[in-house]
Amino acid sequence: MSYDARKPYTKDIIDMISSTWKNQYCRVSMSSDYPVVEDLVFRKKIHTDGIGTKGKLHWKKRTFKDAVQDAMAMNLNDMLAYKSIPYMMNCHVSMPHDDNEALFVIVKELVKECEKRHIAYVGGETSIMNNLEGVEISITMAGYSVEQRENKANVGDYIVGFESSGIHCNGLTLARLVLGEFYEDLTIPTTIYFDDLWYEIYNANAVINVTGGAFTRLKSLLANDIDINIPYWHMLEPQQVFREMVYYGRDEVRVDSYRMYSTFNCGIGLLAFMPKERAIDLVSKKLPFKAAIIGAVTEGNGKAIIESKFTGSTIIIATAFP
Repeated sequence: MSYDARKPYTKDIIDMISSTWKNQYCRVSMSSDYPVVEDLVFRKKIHTDGIGTKGKLHWKKRTFKDAVQDAMAMNLNDMLAYKSIPYMMNCHVSMPHDDNEALFVIVKELVKECEKRHIAYVGGETSIMNNLEGVEISITMAGYSVEQRENKANVGDYIVGFESSGIHCNGLTLARLVLGEFYEDLTIPTTIYFDDLWYEIYNANAVINVTGGAFTRLKSLLANDIDINIPYWHMLEPQQVFREMVYYGRDEVRVDSYRMYSTFNCGIGLLAFMPKERAIDLVSKKLPFKAAIIGAVTEGNGKAIIESKFTGSTIIIATAFP
């Protein structure tokens, strides 16, 4: 299929995204060809993320609505961790060949997600690359930083974990290698925590979005005088997709507990560190996903100590990797 470099759909896309342009943090208007933004925010956080190789599976299954949720979640959940209110975004969609039907579904779903949250969708780009095996949806999002989260774990903090929907968008290359291309649960979309947790964890001492690098992201909180402890007994269980990788994966691609916890969320998509009373109050609330106290911060010597839900073995994460 040949590539139409004229992009005749541009006007239709601009008409769609213009419904998101009423925004208290920026003003958007049209120049001769493209939207022009007058930014009204002094202090902001800029974040970019995409769906990675999960896009290969979404392309094969044509699950573009789920792909959009993945892309939005990868950015909104980091905005939540950064304590920033998203107000503006643009998007780069890459595909292996022209597919206007797919493109219009993606843009329409992005518009819906932006309208829900009063985010101005101000433009983007499409690219056709015949060496791609799937779709990539890469979003750059701007968030208004009301105040900066210190992101510091304190001795005595309880750790509240929030259940993931499954594999989310990280570790797909390894998961496909272990489970095969057609394992059904790999395209379940990433949970968006932003909407339900913005106020609930606004004053958390630290928030970790368990994405790339999984629980090795706890390194950013480690100090010489604390340990982060996540014992086996907590209530958030790894979904079947993770258990099958450990117990039933291909013999030639076995994954141990350390590799699981340094690659996958293992059933926990977000962590919030807060005082004991607030943690207990939070997990008692009704949320659309499970929340549980999964551990605590104690005096120590700069390690994250995790007991594997798969084998019961202890995983040590420190500044220097084993």
